Amino acid sequence: MRKFQVSVNGTKYVVEVEELSEAQSVTPAAATPAAPQPVAASAPEAPTAPVAQGVAEGVEIKAPLRGQIMSVLVKVGDKVAKNQLLCTIEALKLENEISSPVAGTVTGVFTHVGHAANTGDVLMTIKED
Repeated sequence: MRKFQVSVNGTKYVVEVEELSEAQSVTPAAATPAAPQPVAASAPEAPTAPVAQGVAEGVEIKAPLRGQIMSVLVKVGDKVAKNQLLCTIEALKLENEISSPVAGTVTGVFTHVGHAANTGDVLMTIKED
């Protein structure tokens, strides 16, 4: 038996796999296999749903495409300039930069690193100065 650690939807499991020789035939097991046991994470993992911070007030910054949030560079209360980088989204192995269309103050952040954003999801809001 060999042990492997696999991740399914952000939850890590340890599984055991038995190697069979070519001479052995694969037959269905009569017993139901035990459910995989979650592995204690060494560091806390990001929540699966975005945690809303702040209020949805001001210009909405929406995801232009579907992808995974790779970085969030601002927080509620930060002052941002027009065209300042706010976050990055990975889609099709490319990192896409999301910049501020206006100068103002970040009033809401509705995403986090690791979040799977869909096209049109509101990622954050900015109140113009």
